Amino acid sequence: IQPWPLQAPDACPATPIVLLSWFDGIGTAAHALRTLGAWVVHHVVWEVDPACRALLGHHWPQAHLRGSFYDDASDTIATHVSKGMAEAKAAGSTKPALVLATAGPPCPDFSRVKGARAAGRSGPGGRKFLDFVNMHLDPLRNHCKKSGVAFTFLIENVVMSNDNREHFDDALQCHSFVCEASDLGPVRRPRLWWTNVEQELHD
Repeated sequence: IQPWPLQAPDACPATPIVLLSWFDGIGTAAHALRTLGAWVVHHVVWEVDPACRALLGHHWPQAHLRGSFYDDASDTIATHVSKGMAEAKAAGSTKPALVLATAGPPCPDFSRVKGARAAGRSGPGGRKFLDFVNMHLDPLRNHCKKSGVAFTFLIENVVMSNDNREHFDDALQCHSFVCEASDLGPVRRPRLWWTNVEQELHD
């Protein structure tokens, strides 16, 4: 299977995108953008699983592969944003790039299937969700705001307890909502989503 190149700028007159993806897995965000015909000028992923990293490296050879997000300071992210802006300008874009942050934090600790055994935010995987928000997403949001850079995020997780859901609603400063994959296809997969898109439209 050949690598999946992202769209060339001459085929994409739309806004260039700086894609930053945490807990990236198999690169679904990049694949979705490619399917939509988006122009991604800079692509950074954080993923620790060796098999996923091998697949990402094959399909997205232009991506900057990072490891654990704990190993990168927020300054590293700001540097990638600056690089993405410069790459969009060098490619001849007449529009400033949009910074898109996507994430699918570990979900087993939030699974309602486990009942009382679900550790939630106190579990080793569950803690990573809030650590990611505090250590990377919030600094990125603040950096983009100070720099005048357009920024949006899209984060996915399982349908969790109301307590955890409300906690992350507060942390992410937006209201979560449920999407069910069976609305678009045969597979049932209800998931919680958080995004600041609606908030940005009203600001």
